[in-house]
Amino acid sequence: MLATRGAYVSSAPLERAEKAIARGEAATIRSVILKLEVGVVYCRLAASSPDEPAAQRIRLRAQAALDSAVSAAEHLLLIGNDRAEFDAKAENLREALRETF
Repeated sequence: MLATRGAYVSSAPLERAEKAIARGEAATIRSVILKLEVGVVYCRLAASSPDEPAAQRIRLRAQAALDSAVSAAEHLLLIGNDRAEFDAKAENLREALRETF
């Protein structure tokens, strides 16, 4: 319990808020990592497309996925396993982009 001007307020709402924020951050990190995985799928699609204009559009989507993930990651606290996973997936997408362009 927290004391505020003679009244006591339960800390439970604060704890729930902290947990909600942590869950939101975890979901955002997962979303950023998924963008990188989707970008690799776009690269595979582009590489297998017989239609060059369509392949080019798909490659641009893969690049946009990388750009979006990197931009979002700048606003996140990526540490430990999250940082390692992000870095590995980002490098994987960069390599896939090099192979398809």
